[in-house]
Amino acid sequence: MTHGIWDRKRLLGKNRRGGIEGLPLELMIIVIVATLGTAILVGWMGDVEEPKSIGAVSADKNFLDVTNAIPSATFSLTITVTDNDGAPIDDAVVILSGCGLYNKIKETDAQGVAAFSGLPVKLNGASTGYINVHVSANGYGENDSLRVTVIG
Repeated sequence: MTHGIWDRKRLLGKNRRGGIEGLPLELMIIVIVATLGTAILVGWMGDVEEPKSIGAVSADKNFLDVTNAIPSATFSLTITVTDNDGAPIDDAVVILSGCGLYNKIKETDAQGVAAFSGLPVKLNGASTGYINVHVSANGYGENDSLRVTVIG
């Protein structure tokens, strides 16, 4: 056992003259590099903007009532699209589907409005249905949050 303790003391002595003596300098270099790296990352993060997204999609009508409509009747629907700050999104693509509508497509104007007219809405024997509104815009992503109820 004495031999093992003596070896440890001898190794510790060597490390004091070499490795341990240089440790504070190495440690200081690591701390400086880590601090600079953190400062650079924090600086970059300060310039990162919140990503744009479609904030709200709304319709001028909460529901369409086709109860007493004649078979050839058509309906209109106006969809408004805004970003997460409430500003209108120009050139967003609005697609309506469901209740006899198959991919009716319009783009929003400068006010974020897409006006659909002449929509041949049908329930095909059901008492209620839904028109699904899909919106996509370059740089803003997609939104499928709006469904307009059709009552018949």
